[in-house]
Amino acid sequence: DNRLYNKNKPFDYRDFRRHFNFMLKQNYYLLSREWNYKNIKPKIFAEKVFEKENLVDYRFFCFNGEVKLILVDIDTCAKDGKHAPDAKRNIYDRNYNLLDFTIGRPSYDPSLAPKPLNYELMVKYAEVLSKPFKFVRVDFYNFNGEIFFGEITFYPGGTIQQISDDKWDEKLGSWIDIET
Repeated sequence: DNRLYNKNKPFDYRDFRRHFNFMLKQNYYLLSREWNYKNIKPKIFAEKVFEKENLVDYRFFCFNGEVKLILVDIDTCAKDGKHAPDAKRNIYDRNYNLLDFTIGRPSYDPSLAPKPLNYELMVKYAEVLSKPFKFVRVDFYNFNGEIFFGEITFYPGGTIQQISDDKWDEKLGSWIDIET
């Protein structure tokens, strides 16, 4: 929570306890209806804050353990730490070739986020982590070739982000094998 981290102000333990006691009583399933959250006991995780300019999110769409698409997002974090409403996204194939459609966000000049160092290693990590699942998105950050795990999500964008091209919408759906 961005209210709790501000390097310019002292840490407020009372606010921390009040906020997290409230959050520990929440059931994310009731907000999102994402069934995989239904029976998870809420917990608190603390992670390092990346204080980087021009943070780039690499979001690997994996189908049956294979990377098929990469969503590369820029400008996702506003100055106050919240999600920026004007974030942008490019979509690439497995070989980091730019594709001509969008999912939920407008595209940007590809020179702003060239293929990162150790890209092939990120693909390998995404495929290892995604192996047990029919579909999952695996996210990483990459700072000069140093790879950091972001998250795994089963419902990217809450499943409500628009795909701009009907052919790609159908193609992505065809990659999910619901028979096995």
